[in-house]
Amino acid sequence: HWVPDSGPFFWMLPINMRVDSQKKTDTSNHASWIWVDTLGAHSAIQIQNQIKKRLSDGFHWGAWVALNIGKLIRIRGMNFLLNQAEKINERWVGTFSNLGSWNIDSDPLVVIIPTPPTTPISVGCISINKRLGLSLHVHPNLKVNQLQLDQWLQAWVKSAST
Repeated sequence: HWVPDSGPFFWMLPINMRVDSQKKTDTSNHASWIWVDTLGAHSAIQIQNQIKKRLSDGFHWGAWVALNIGKLIRIRGMNFLLNQAEKINERWVGTFSNLGSWNIDSDPLVVIIPTPPTTPISVGCISINKRLGLSLHVHPNLKVNQLQLDQWLQAWVKSAST
């Protein structure tokens, strides 16, 4: 799927819906997502503008409904929707999750963002007690060796520290 000039490549960004969605239990789904096309963006400002537009358009609410509709349409309806979604040939690069800045007294934390084959790269960042933590995982289907992965992570660390 990853052919230069073949169209947009989307990154999924999770959205915390705990403040806005009133669920009965704390373990219910309180997450949604938006997407950005980083291939078409030429600067971080353009990516930020895409994020702002998706949020102002309420895209995350539509995605939240889709993620929570199973209770209404049951397994048969969900299977139908998933089958329809698989027919759409979208190009997903991966998931980026910014877990925020935390001041906590804790043992070291490990951040792992799920990496399914449909979004084969997952990256996360978190700041704990003013120390930046970065997480990079690649689905085995991409056949990226450890040296390549280390180089990607080091390039990210270098760009994050400038």
